Amino acid sequence: RSYCDRVSQERGMNYSLIATPAEGLSHRE
Repeated sequence: RSYCDRVSQERGMNYSLIATPAEGLSHRE
């Protein structure tokens, strides 16, 4: 799960730049 979490965090950051911060938070959850 740590690997998935790590990828999710990295992707979340990228998405935050492209999408709105609210979306990033939703994806993180």
